[in-house]
Amino acid sequence: RGSGFGGSSGPSPPATPPDWARPPSGGSVTFVYPAEGGRTVHYLDGGYALLAVGPGEEPPAAAVSSSRPILAAAALPEGKIAVAGLDRILRVVLPGADRPGRWWLLDAGKVEVLAAASGGTLAWVAGDGIRVVADDGKTRARLPPAAERTLALAWQREAEWLFAADAAGRLRVFDRDLRKAWEATVHEDRAPALDVDPAGRWVATGGWDGRVRVREIGRWQNIVAELSPGFRVNAVRFSPSGARLAVAGWGDRVLVYDTRTWEPALSLAGPEGGTLSLGFGPEESWLAGGGVDGSIRVWQLSR
Repeated sequence: RGSGFGGSSGPSPPATPPDWARPPSGGSVTFVYPAEGGRTVHYLDGGYALLAVGPGEEPPAAAVSSSRPILAAAALPEGKIAVAGLDRILRVVLPGADRPGRWWLLDAGKVEVLAAASGGTLAWVAGDGIRVVADDGKTRARLPPAAERTLALAWQREAEWLFAADAAGRLRVFDRDLRKAWEATVHEDRAPALDVDPAGRWVATGGWDGRVRVREIGRWQNIVAELSPGFRVNAVRFSPSGARLAVAGWGDRVLVYDTRTWEPALSLAGPEGGTLSLGFGPEESWLAGGGVDGSIRVWQLSR
């Protein structure tokens, strides 16, 4: 098992500065996704648009606009992004495309948590539970709410498993037929961080207890790695190949672990005040972090 900094791996190396960064420009950044070889980052900051920004001096541009705040987004294959919020409209768009993409009018209130499977199936948290819709817009299921607020959702590959983590530190797992397959307390505090290895081997959770736990999918009690990054965790993100796991939270650094050894390979200088969101680009080498202070930082991990 990896231990993270402060454990067997010894003192942390100097933090690597970002290749480019943007200063705070709005509210906290809750979604961030680098594209186009790290030259563009799409992000949400609680405003009325999915924004796009680059390393230059140009102000952010609206990739998707709404009449009410957009609160949740999820990256899909082929560069598409799903967005939803207070206007009860779920949109799937390709930023920069001439046509606006698909959209659905939701029969629920605000959407604050959203997840997308590679086949296009979407899940989101509504006031009365979790809704699941297929890529044709038809509702597949309405899952009951957890006792505590659901903070994160994640799919395994082609919607084989759906994971939901909540404010009590519990993880719920639903199978392909959306029947509950497993549920347990996985953290001693709230668990806002959740991601699935793209190869479908592991699910990683991170909590405010300062721990990241990586479990083998299908063998839920088998903890592959338990990491101690040294801060309360807000975000975990596997790279597209699954070779790296980025971890961030209420600290001034973003840690990148090598999933072969579960030891930290990189320490990155994160946004001041902490990081809320992480996103790898499709090229694997670019990682973006969104700050509590509204700033964005982008690192090129390999050259």
